[in-house]
Amino acid sequence: MTVGDWTLGAVKEHFEALRAADELRSLQLREAQQIALTAALASAEKAVQTALLAAKEAVIKAEIATEKRLEGLNELRQGVATKDSLDALDRRLNETRETVALQATTLAAMGAAQSGRAGGLKDYIGWIVAAAAVLSIVLSVVLKR
Repeated sequence: MTVGDWTLGAVKEHFEALRAADELRSLQLREAQQIALTAALASAEKAVQTALLAAKEAVIKAEIATEKRLEGLNELRQGVATKDSLDALDRRLNETRETVALQATTLAAMGAAQSGRAGGLKDYIGWIVAAAAVLSIVLSVVLKR
């Protein structure tokens, strides 16, 4: 059976070629989405590692400040302190307290910022996946016409 220049076999081959092209585009789209998702996850992991390193350094500084404070207390306990050395020790302790308080505030802020980044990243990835799904649907509808 023929209609114009089209035969039943030619129509079948035409539709099979269209289906193969549609499947190829779908595969390429999925691969591109996977690459984008992998890159986003790698970037997020690097950001988390950087934040953890900064937090670790802050903790080390706080520990050093605490050790200095304890050394000052040990001097006081040994009874070798004079009034001048007590005044100097008091100033050092006040400075150390301020430093520790500032570092604790910095650590809390970093923790809050990291928590916000992680939540924002999850939202961002969700939007990327949703956009890719919508694009995939639109492309499949357009290509099937």
